Amino acid sequence: MESLVDKKLAKSIGISNFNGQLIMDLLRYAKIVPATLQVEHHPYLTQEGLVKLAQDHGMAVTAYSSFGPQSFLELDMQRAKDTPLLFDNQTVKSIADKHKKSPAQVLLRWATQRNIAVIPKSNNQNRLAQNLDVTSFDLGADELKEISALNQNLRFNDPLNVSNFVFPKVWDRCCSLLTVALQTVRRRSANIRLKNVDRNRGGNQRSVLIGRYQVEKPE
Repeated sequence: MESLVDKKLAKSIGISNFNGQLIMDLLRYAKIVPATLQVEHHPYLTQEGLVKLAQDHGMAVTAYSSFGPQSFLELDMQRAKDTPLLFDNQTVKSIADKHKKSPAQVLLRWATQRNIAVIPKSNNQNRLAQNLDVTSFDLGADELKEISALNQNLRFNDPLNVSNFVFPKVWDRCCSLLTVALQTVRRRSANIRLKNVDRNRGGNQRSVLIGRYQVEKPE
């Protein structure tokens, strides 16, 4: 990656899901300090030490899964199902009511006021607009501390969780998509006919041998 920067093929280098030890190891030999660190970050997983370490070394911190378990429900992850939603947390709701904002906006503002970038996603136009409107109000210092106090060191993007709950579903989905894609290709390839090669017959000038199949060129 550093060679790409030297060749001006990349402007910056970012890292993702690095813990403190990996960052310290990287800084021992890296010529270019990463511009950003992207990690899971929400009130159930504040990672304050990691955030401070990255920021002290000039790295911008970007949070994904800012809404905690909400981001993992669509993956059918049991840990997310068993965890109370931050949107329903009484501390978050009371602060949201006080500022006349949604719980989602409060969670995003809690992060941005601590100099952490957020990248929420939504397919809902109203929620998209709300997500953009998170700098029109400020949380008080006590409110920031109240939300931070919800920390449980609870990580949802855990490789074991992903392997056990997500990978089988993703694999099945990929297989289904691949099957559909192959069927589509076959339907759209009506002008090319594949047939088993007859070992007792030679090819002709209009055919191309590919493995065990003979592709007939269209007229």
